[in-house]
Amino acid sequence: MKIIAWVGVIALAVSATGAVAGPGTSRFNNRFAASAVEGVHVISGAAASHPKTAASAAAIVALLVFVTSFSGRESPSRDPQRLFTVDQRRIGFDRAEGRCEFTRFGLFRCRRPAEHADHWHPWSRGGASDMANLVAACSGHNLRKSDAAPTRWQTALLEWRRRSYFPVGTQRTPGADLRTPPRPVTPAPRQRRS
Repeated sequence: MKIIAWVGVIALAVSATGAVAGPGTSRFNNRFAASAVEGVHVISGAAASHPKTAASAAAIVALLVFVTSFSGRESPSRDPQRLFTVDQRRIGFDRAEGRCEFTRFGLFRCRRPAEHADHWHPWSRGGASDMANLVAACSGHNLRKSDAAPTRWQTALLEWRRRSYFPVGTQRTPGADLRTPPRPVTPAPRQRRS
């Protein structure tokens, strides 16, 4: 009786995946849904001769269908512009003085030249492709960071370091996110000398 229940769970998972794996999702999901349907037939045929094996296989197929049904879907708040423009890169490299803005040994600024315009808040996680999210990086630091989201500590350190080389009046806090509107940058009032 448990085997039939597992086969029912798999059939429900496959039908749910079929609804998710429509024309707008990846081909991998559609192929996996088809192979999961075949797996249900194999498991239901094997249920009579090997009940424990069939139950284990049913659990694995159900887990795989559940996990892979979410892959290939676009984030609803993703910036349609994936890359920074040539002007944005030039301005970003100029304000970073042509150097990488990441750290060596966790505290000192990297001395290598800036080669990549990095999304501080990753584009794949909802980061915008605008100047507030651009960080000049050497190839080593950008490739090592990949799509990892920076910690608050890393963001605070970068903001602190930027005070020494960023032009006055530009936003020093990195990480524009499409889910939260960017804070307006207001220049500090100038003090008059008497």
